[in-house]
Amino acid sequence: MKPEIAILLELLDTILKVSLGALIAGFISVRLESKKQKAEHLRCLEDRHQQQMREPIVRLMDDILALIDTAYWSARDGKIADVGYMVVIIRQKQAMIEARLSALADPAITDIFRDFIRAFVMFRQAIPDSKLEDAHKHMKEAIELAGKVIARVYPPEEN
Repeated sequence: MKPEIAILLELLDTILKVSLGALIAGFISVRLESKKQKAEHLRCLEDRHQQQMREPIVRLMDDILALIDTAYWSARDGKIADVGYMVVIIRQKQAMIEARLSALADPAITDIFRDFIRAFVMFRQAIPDSKLEDAHKHMKEAIELAGKVIARVYPPEEN
């Protein structure tokens, strides 16, 4: 075989090997990127699901705290706040929220929420009787428990 042909064949062999290597690397790169995008999409879906589970919990806590605040300060001013409609809404949402808390698979959060509801009920019982010191004590307890629920619903590593 002539040296020129041998060099040409060697060059073609090298080109073929390099091209095949690049093709394989490209294929692997595309597959890995596809898997990465799919995993990212699934993570985003899970994050959105968790957010949809958590947001109503915090909204209800905010509603209850707003009710407590309104009722307490109205009573301090010698007035009676019309919060009956808010109590109805809270009662309607309580079971839904407890179900969501249960779905978060953190038994402690459900216990804290129940303590929060207990403090809210104790607060509501103290207000009509003008026991403002007791009401204030239960209000502070409810605020503290609400903070604990929110801290567990949104752990620091997720903020």
